Amino acid sequence: MFKSIQTKLVLLFILVILSVMLTVGTFIITNVTRFYYTDFMSQIGTAVFTEEFVPQLTEAAESQDGDERLSELLEAASGRIGVDSYRNYAILDAKDGKLIAASDELLTQVEITDNILAAMSGRVGDTVVENGTYMEYAYPVMVENEPTYVIYVYETKEELTSFSRSMFLVILQALVVALLISVVLGYLLSKTITKPIKNLTSRAQKIADGEFEVGEGSPSKDEIGVLTNTFKTMGQRLSETVQEVASQNTKLEKIMEYSTDGIVAFDTEGELLHINPSARKYLALGEDETIRFDEFFTPIFSDISLGNFLYLNPDKQLIKEGDYNNYYLRFYFGSFRYSDDTIGGVIVDVANMTESRKLELSRREFVANVSHELRTPLTTVKAYIETLESGAVDGEMQEKFLDTIHRETDRMTRLVSDLLILSRLDNGVKLNLTRMHVESILKDVAEKMQFEAKKKHQVLTYTPINEIPEIALDYDRMQQVIINIVSNAIKYTPTYGAVKIYSSYVSDNAIIRIVDNGMGIPEKDVKRIFERFYRVDKARSREQGGTGLGLAIAKEIVNAHAGEITLHSKLNEGTEVVITLPVEKSFRTHSEESEKTEESIAGEETEESATEHE
Repeated sequence: MFKSIQTKLVLLFILVILSVMLTVGTFIITNVTRFYYTDFMSQIGTAVFTEEFVPQLTEAAESQDGDERLSELLEAASGRIGVDSYRNYAILDAKDGKLIAASDELLTQVEITDNILAAMSGRVGDTVVENGTYMEYAYPVMVENEPTYVIYVYETKEELTSFSRSMFLVILQALVVALLISVVLGYLLSKTITKPIKNLTSRAQKIADGEFEVGEGSPSKDEIGVLTNTFKTMGQRLSETVQEVASQNTKLEKIMEYSTDGIVAFDTEGELLHINPSARKYLALGEDETIRFDEFFTPIFSDISLGNFLYLNPDKQLIKEGDYNNYYLRFYFGSFRYSDDTIGGVIVDVANMTESRKLELSRREFVANVSHELRTPLTTVKAYIETLESGAVDGEMQEKFLDTIHRETDRMTRLVSDLLILSRLDNGVKLNLTRMHVESILKDVAEKMQFEAKKKHQVLTYTPINEIPEIALDYDRMQQVIINIVSNAIKYTPTYGAVKIYSSYVSDNAIIRIVDNGMGIPEKDVKRIFERFYRVDKARSREQGGTGLGLAIAKEIVNAHAGEITLHSKLNEGTEVVITLPVEKSFRTHSEESEKTEESIAGEETEESATEHE
């Protein structure tokens, strides 16, 4: 209850009124009492014992019947003295203070007071005794400079007490009325103060809860009105600032969420502050799993620790690479600072370099393979030429050497031609697309490759299972693909074997199957069979003139037609190659209209490839 500002203000008003009224009442009563005393002393001292009346008292006291004369004189001056029911006088003997006469007939004895003692000693007793029973005045009557009688005037305090009581009641009534008024006014005034404060408190609570719409302003121009309007402005500014910060945080979170790089932040204690989904993926962490800096990274990189970044080298950045969780990762370590330039912790950027590393290794392998493929025939050609130049061979041997040189030269030509084809396919050479039947290509290939099959006493057949609608194809390039696959089937199928070509239309797709019963491919090599320069039996492939690029070229051409090529094989049982082409589908490559230069290049490359296989 007493914690309320409204209650405190009302109590403050009450205390102020109490203190003011009590002070004023005490001041009034005290001054009234003093006024009574002062007025009594003034009346007696100046109005009664005047210069004319004092000699008369002295003259009466010097007479033989001084007692009677003084009594008669004072009785005659009783009006001047103001004798009434409250005020009386008495004549006392100055020697022993014995009562001689008094205006109050009931008075039999007078108590000797300090003022009476003063008068008995010859001085006027006019000392005010506020806590005394009477207001009193004692005047010595001197005879031959000696006090003979004491005129003692006294007045009871009943009138003063009655007046003081009446004054106290008036003050008390005024105090009660003032208190009631102060309670009402205090309540009303405190309400005008506390109501805006309560509103401000409610608004502050809303702001603390995240609600920044703090209501209307105040038309009042006083301090509370100014505070209310300032509070409204502050709420609007806070709302704008929070919205801006939230927007920036949302953008940052989205950027980090969809970033392919992993971002991990730690505080100065090594505790995890933030980690994005990519980092959890690369570091093999669960959805709610947490890590500490040293516990996680020090086992991976022995020279990495939190203290190095926070204390030894706070501005240093380190880059580390390594295999982790089936990824090849590059870690960027560095500390970050807050706006006051204090170090906030360490941030780690985790970049997935797996594909880049694979590409780099592939490039190195490609260069090594090309170098190796060219070096072998070049070495052979050089050796044979040097032998021929020496003249140490006869005519028959010369023909063999020249035949070998010719074959090796053709092999290098085919290799360079295949590399050019792959290069153009990689750079997006446009296809010369024409709507046609797949069966026409397969029939032509079957006819062209019959001679090669018959040389090995093999059976080459083509069987269309059902009719395939027309498809937009590049005739020359698709024929190159089929010839390449059929040629491989003939090469790696033993004498008296069989190579079969099938075509069918299934689920809006044209399916081409080339099946042989040849030597087959080991299971471990099937996944890599479409890689460039990859050969299962490298020695035998070279003997038969292969470059290791035919299937890679076939895959690129099929993919350019938005199709798919797969290979299934079992060792010593045979191989099946399946080409799937969509009948109705937009192709990744290009429109049906091709530039003439590109058409001529495609035609030349197809002719060269067909010549090689024939």
